[in-house]
Amino acid sequence: MAELQARRAELRQQADERKRTQRFGLAEKTGQLAAVRNELSGIVARIAGQAAQSQLDIVAPVDGQVAGLFVETGASVAADQVLAVVGDIRADPVIVLGVPARAVGLAKVGQRVVLKYDAFPFKTFGIGHGTITSISESPLRPAADLPPAQDARESNRQSTYRIEVLPESRTIRAYGVDEPIRIGSTLSADIVVERRRLIDWVLDPIRAMRGRG
Repeated sequence: MAELQARRAELRQQADERKRTQRFGLAEKTGQLAAVRNELSGIVARIAGQAAQSQLDIVAPVDGQVAGLFVETGASVAADQVLAVVGDIRADPVIVLGVPARAVGLAKVGQRVVLKYDAFPFKTFGIGHGTITSISESPLRPAADLPPAQDARESNRQSTYRIEVLPESRTIRAYGVDEPIRIGSTLSADIVVERRRLIDWVLDPIRAMRGRG
């Protein structure tokens, strides 16, 4: 019995030692985990500090409305890169047309232009008008810079010229309300190069035949 009691006491002592060892190991691991978390928090804080130091606020030179944004959040930018276009809502409106070379030959400053806004289909809301104020002397996009033709309709690549048009109105009538034309709106345009009487169109073929005779 004495031997059994001694053996039992020895086993209890060993069990207590194992429990103490486990508690010590758990406490040590808990401390290591806390140290790792603290180090991770420090790294995150340093990264945030460096990001804040590298951030650059770009301020537009004038107040206005964003007409075009050419970058996304997180994207890298280069020096002299255009990031956005801001339109001055107080300035006179300007419509910029990209006119192919085949259509620019008869265009002149002061000519009337028919405007068809994509946001207001002209078959429903009618058309607008404007006047040409500027025509570029050189092409905006030379033919050599244009992408390859996709089909037969685009086989004859042409240069594109910039024409500026002053619209007669900033709004268009829609369902009894004058709706504003937003900055950055897209449209198609027809340049009126000549006005003739209907009788002239009728007589032209006859005149042409006489000329050939």
